[in-house]
Amino acid sequence: MNFIKKILSTIVKKTLILVLITEAIIAVTLYCLGFRITYNPNLINNWDAISACGTWFCGIVIPIAVVFIQHQITKNESNVNVANTALLQEIEKIKNQVPETDVKKKAISEEDIYRFICIKIFTTTEQIAEHFETDVESVRPYLEEMYFVKKIIRTYSLEDDPRRNIAKCSWTRR
Repeated sequence: MNFIKKILSTIVKKTLILVLITEAIIAVTLYCLGFRITYNPNLINNWDAISACGTWFCGIVIPIAVVFIQHQITKNESNVNVANTALLQEIEKIKNQVPETDVKKKAISEEDIYRFICIKIFTTTEQIAEHFETDVESVRPYLEEMYFVKKIIRTYSLEDDPRRNIAKCSWTRR
């Protein structure tokens, strides 16, 4: 039962898969009910029927496409909003900093790394380490905590699994 729930939740989350499955079900249902544009290749096509089919198809697909595009726009606006908020917080933090006379190594926090990922929208582990003037091993525990435990970031690592080679990962907020 959990397997079916997991599959259904994945299908619902993937809008394109849901649209394709819905259209396939409609096509199979219509075929089983005897719907054909022409029953025999020797018959003359009924162009009114073909036009009606195209109209119905557009009447179904266009609203679905509009909803999907609106969902993508809303999601992208949310990503930009989070990035802008993080950028404003970083700017305020820099404004409020008192210049130090002696140079000290920056203290890295999980919040700073998450804010950097939000600002960049898409960044690599090496870029994070370079920004904080440290090495990859210093940012590894923070990335692992945010990825595996808190699940607030995700990776698009095509080269390797984050468990084996976190240095090759690219990060974005979830």
